Amino acid sequence: MGAQLQTASENGPGSTADSPRPLLIAEGVRKTYVFRRTLMDRVRRSETNLLAAVDDVSFTLTSGETLGIAGESGSGKTTIVRCLIRLVEPDSGSITFDGIDVRAASGSALRDIRRRMQMVFQDPHASLNPRLKVGACIIEAGRVHKRPGASNRDVFVSQLLELVNLPSSVAEKYPRELSGGQRQRVAIARALAVGPDVLIADEAVSALDVSVQAQLLNLFEDLKRELGLTMIFVAHQLSVIAQTADRVAIMFLGRIIELGPVSVVFRDPQHPYTRALLAAHPQPNPDQRLKIEFQGTSVGLDVKRGCQYRLRCPYAEEVCEQETPPLAPAGPRQVVACIPRPFARVGQDASEADVVR
Repeated sequence: MGAQLQTASENGPGSTADSPRPLLIAEGVRKTYVFRRTLMDRVRRSETNLLAAVDDVSFTLTSGETLGIAGESGSGKTTIVRCLIRLVEPDSGSITFDGIDVRAASGSALRDIRRRMQMVFQDPHASLNPRLKVGACIIEAGRVHKRPGASNRDVFVSQLLELVNLPSSVAEKYPRELSGGQRQRVAIARALAVGPDVLIADEAVSALDVSVQAQLLNLFEDLKRELGLTMIFVAHQLSVIAQTADRVAIMFLGRIIELGPVSVVFRDPQHPYTRALLAAHPQPNPDQRLKIEFQGTSVGLDVKRGCQYRLRCPYAEEVCEQETPPLAPAGPRQVVACIPRPFARVGQDASEADVVR
């Protein structure tokens, strides 16, 4: 494949081989939004357009691993992770966290789930209260969830700031007085203040320059190792996924179209869309870059059947207009949603039992 990305070790710390216990299971999760084109459509409340932001998404997250979710803007990455902690209510499907039905949880049970699954958002300037100093932002989370040590404000805050490589003096500053990278570190510290089991990073480094990105990615790796965290890392930059994740789910228009270990998917992608994403990755030598040709456009509205990627895919066949391809085995622990399978490896398909969803 054209893009040479340095990937995290498939069997390293936090991989499914080391930690086989399923912690989070999503099955058939779907979230649909209604669009009304005209003013009269709004007055009549007529459902003229439906957009499936998340369409029948299923995956498991193993304790101790990092799952990367990649895809272009609008592919449903943020919506699915918000559904996991019910910041967005899914329309259908099931979400199970450590044996607990997330969709059925309410009250203290839902609060406990949200404590154990914390989210670091893309824009720390918007996610931090501008009227509170950094120390107050961090201690508030610890007190709400009654975390041990939160009663001793100065020690609690300084320990968390030290954990994210910030001096304790930052506690007396307002978010606006910090750089973007420092604000994101504060957001991470606030998430860690409640003692989560799962940390969800939603495009957490995309708004930062490259040098600061590298520092934060190293920080996430250190935190995962030191605290034993399980992580979901959402990004549209494949280099970020390659550095941080054990497995990767590639999303397109609300569906997962390829899923497997990072080293396997990036070395031998089986879906044309995955190959296109990798081909778009910057290369030191432009002559070695894989050329991908597209046809038509992609539209996520009113597609009732068939493969949604067929509108772009140069390998689309007649069957692609009639059938929506399910995720099927494509190799060791690798699944792909593609009917023609133009890049299938003859005689190397995996059995159903070999696939880790």
